[in-house]
Amino acid sequence: MGTIIRIIIIAYIYFSIKMPLSFSVEGTYEILNFEKKINLFPSCELSISHFGAFHVPSSIQRPYQLTKYVPVVHGYNGSNTTQSNLLFQPIDPIFRSHHPEPHCLIYVIVVQPELTHQYEAVLDYTENGVRLPGNLKLQVFTECAKLARLDFYMMVFLKIRPVDVENLVIFDTVKRYSLHDALSIAFAHMSLSLEGNGSSLVTISVMMDSTSPFMPFSPDADMLDMSLILVRNTAFSFVTCASLRQGRLDYWGYLKPFSPHVWYVLLGFCNVVTVLLIGQHLSLALRWLEFVNVFIKAWLDVGLTVLEGPGSTLKQMFRRPASDKLIILWMFGSFILVSIYKSIVTNDTTAPLVSSPPRTFKDLVDARFRIYSSPVRIWEFGAKFILPESLSRFRVGESDLDGEILRQTDLRLDVIWQCHFFNWKSYPNSTNRAIVSQVKKAFEKLEVGRIAGISQVLNSSLISNVVGKCEKSVFVAPSIYMESKGYLLSILGGESSHMNRKRYVKSTDTAFSNPVYIRFDKLGAISEAVRGKIMKLIESGLYQFWQNFIIHVHTVGGIGRKGEDEFVAQQLNSNILTVFVILVITTGLCGVTFLCE
Repeated sequence: MGTIIRIIIIAYIYFSIKMPLSFSVEGTYEILNFEKKINLFPSCELSISHFGAFHVPSSIQRPYQLTKYVPVVHGYNGSNTTQSNLLFQPIDPIFRSHHPEPHCLIYVIVVQPELTHQYEAVLDYTENGVRLPGNLKLQVFTECAKLARLDFYMMVFLKIRPVDVENLVIFDTVKRYSLHDALSIAFAHMSLSLEGNGSSLVTISVMMDSTSPFMPFSPDADMLDMSLILVRNTAFSFVTCASLRQGRLDYWGYLKPFSPHVWYVLLGFCNVVTVLLIGQHLSLALRWLEFVNVFIKAWLDVGLTVLEGPGSTLKQMFRRPASDKLIILWMFGSFILVSIYKSIVTNDTTAPLVSSPPRTFKDLVDARFRIYSSPVRIWEFGAKFILPESLSRFRVGESDLDGEILRQTDLRLDVIWQCHFFNWKSYPNSTNRAIVSQVKKAFEKLEVGRIAGISQVLNSSLISNVVGKCEKSVFVAPSIYMESKGYLLSILGGESSHMNRKRYVKSTDTAFSNPVYIRFDKLGAISEAVRGKIMKLIESGLYQFWQNFIIHVHTVGGIGRKGEDEFVAQQLNSNILTVFVILVITTGLCGVTFLCE
């Protein structure tokens, strides 16, 4: 529908501009003010650029006049002729929308009829996800502008008709396709055929649809020729056993249980205790060398006490009762400190706990995690499709998440071919490179751009071996799959990693949330009867049955990792708080005893 609206706008603008008016200069065309008209469409902005002479009234901002455009020529041998095109023209919105945060950007390039032989563009348009037959040769074209600005459709329809599924084996089909597509196929079988006056046949198609979150959507029956029933929201979640602060066990790791301030205080106490013990025996009148020797030995013994070393030497060196009390107090404090240290080290190195795991998709992109998803066939795009990691780097898309990213960015394969998408780096001009860099930065600021840059498709049988390492990696799937323990068991091997026994933690937020509708033709009283019948089927649990069945089919034939019951999570109950309370009480008693002595 978004494509239809866009074509209507473009056609209206084109024919409005194309009509000659009675100006003094023969053959001059006028560009009209479309500010009011563009605000009839929610969150849209319009930009107009033109070739040739046009009359521009002073009441509107002057459009950009283009002076050069040479289409990219594609040879049959696979070679491409790279020449200048509209990608690098500074096209910005002329008629801005009054709606807050507009996301729809419509670019129109106007060509006079007598110049069409120089600036002809061949476009492949799509309607409701179905490619139209043949090419449309227009003097008004917009596709190349997508390379410089993202153009979002108002909604995305997945059109699966009964004729498309007549020869499909349902079980094999739903096993190969994504949940959304499989549900569409299932509901396509529910299409109802009603005989009319005996000579015609009326077919009511029932199918699943989802809308783009970038555009507002109003399922108003008076605005659409389809009747809609909202059934659920679709979104993506992730699981991981990794931490935001990824730490590896090394020799420095033995210092990490305590912060540097604790170690400094501990060294300071060693010096203080050593000085107090020696100060109690100054009457021995030691010489300088003897004093240094005694201080070093005493300091080493005090330090060895902290490390659970022998402390009998201290009692032999310092025999006074006051020294005995100080040594006992120091040994007791050292014992408590060592117990706390061992507890932390043991907990960090052996317990299957995840410290500070990522909870949101923002945490993932900020910490540069790797997002892995499993491949699944998507009806609208086929088995594989081209997906942008950035606006100058691409990869093959195969998963549900990839399909959603592609729907968000709307980067069509035919657009890539016609506008020479892959060869930005072949342009040596510094201005061109600056524009490319600017566009890439804008794309990376979008949520979809940041997620696309760190996402990757991995075979289902390999995901547990990669994500199970718990090294800045997550597994992403539709949120409804994350609610199925059987699905996670088949992909990850259970609720804990089979490599280091750390538990998998689920995200607290979702990405790419879309409402999902059941859509069917609106045919007056007939469609109302169908609507009531479908509502009863939903209330009876038919939709939930199909959904659970398809998830089960996708789960069957999993990778066969060990089950959750074979990973016994080690439970370490920390008693640090109790030990700290005991330490405070005993320290106070020993301190009082020491002062009394």
